[in-house]
Amino acid sequence: MTVRPTGIPSTEDEKRAAYERLLEARTYLVGQGFPEPVIADSGNGYHLLFRVDLPTDDVRLVRRFLEELDERFGDRVVGIDTSVHNPARITKL
Repeated sequence: MTVRPTGIPSTEDEKRAAYERLLEARTYLVGQGFPEPVIADSGNGYHLLFRVDLPTDDVRLVRRFLEELDERFGDRVVGIDTSVHNPARITKL
């Protein structure tokens, strides 16, 4: 995956590619038994927000999960942000 420098917004083509990949990932995860997620627009990309009930002391579990998603759905244009694995960075609604 090509990493864009901080402060540089995504292009329309990059954002469109991210949305298409988000739909693929959502279809895959829902097919694996995940509940339907909330889709959020971050400005430069998108988020899939899933309700989970996981222990907060095993940050490796979420990190490995995100890394596997990046392996499956990431490429030189679109990537999964694997830095949001620790409990302090997990979104709460």
